[in-house]
Amino acid sequence: MEKAGILLGYGTPRVPKLLGPQALACRAVGTQWYRAVPVGKILYGAPIYQFSPTDTRNLELLHRATLRTITGLPKHTKTSALESAGGLLPLQDVIREAHTPHHIRMETPPQVRHLLAWDCQRLLTAMKNLIASRRFRRPIPRHNDTDGQVLVTRQLREASLDTIGIYTDAALSDGQACIAWICAQTTEYTGAYTCHLPNGTPMRAKLLGIWAATANLPYTIQKPLRVFIDSHAAYSEIFRPASEDDKAAAIQSIVRRHERADTPIEIIWMPGHTGVPGGNTAADAAAASAGGSTNISLPPPPRVIPYEP
Repeated sequence: MEKAGILLGYGTPRVPKLLGPQALACRAVGTQWYRAVPVGKILYGAPIYQFSPTDTRNLELLHRATLRTITGLPKHTKTSALESAGGLLPLQDVIREAHTPHHIRMETPPQVRHLLAWDCQRLLTAMKNLIASRRFRRPIPRHNDTDGQVLVTRQLREASLDTIGIYTDAALSDGQACIAWICAQTTEYTGAYTCHLPNGTPMRAKLLGIWAATANLPYTIQKPLRVFIDSHAAYSEIFRPASEDDKAAAIQSIVRRHERADTPIEIIWMPGHTGVPGGNTAADAAAASAGGSTNISLPPPPRVIPYEP
């Protein structure tokens, strides 16, 4: 629109002036197009600091013209009187209201918008419980629609497949850590272990349990993996970008390798042991029973329904 206005003879002395009624009509159209440029900038989410004084003035003129058209008042009526008579918002309010939704719309590509809508629908049933879930996701490319569509299709396919839920827990007493992990679907990914952890912390014991549960998972699993934990401190440490804990860094490395192998691991935090009946509660009991034993084999856990958001 800006180029069209300049070519039609508005706003620059370098363009030869046209003569006659047709020239006046062309210049009028060019003026309207040129003054519509700031409106287009608003609609496409341009920040307000990119507006030049000319853009702001043209926007004010268009705003006044709109108010005059609605109210039918004469041309030289004050803007405040036009706004009060027309019942429209002031110019700055119009700019602010236009920026908010369009910034969100322009900064979010269609693939991400589709995923956001899908995530909202997926998490509707989980809003009653306080549950946090994060995973290492590959960023959706903005310049290659083919790769983006492939990634979206893969993520949607993961949600439709059956999942493998692994529940972990740990206990620390007198420098001895008792960790356990239980899989709801198979005993192959179930185990418990006891080790000495001098000067350790409960969070360190929890990280050991998560690391033990994820370290032995093969990369050939064709189902999404979900690891449930009940420690928010361990959960936050795992997803801290520059974690100083070696086990947290090891868990991050394991999760990323699984992501590259197309067998993603999703780590979910649930407060306490009440999120899934038979899940973390069973892991808690297993961790307590692991005290005094090493590499014990647990009986097959009862079939429980994994967390299905």
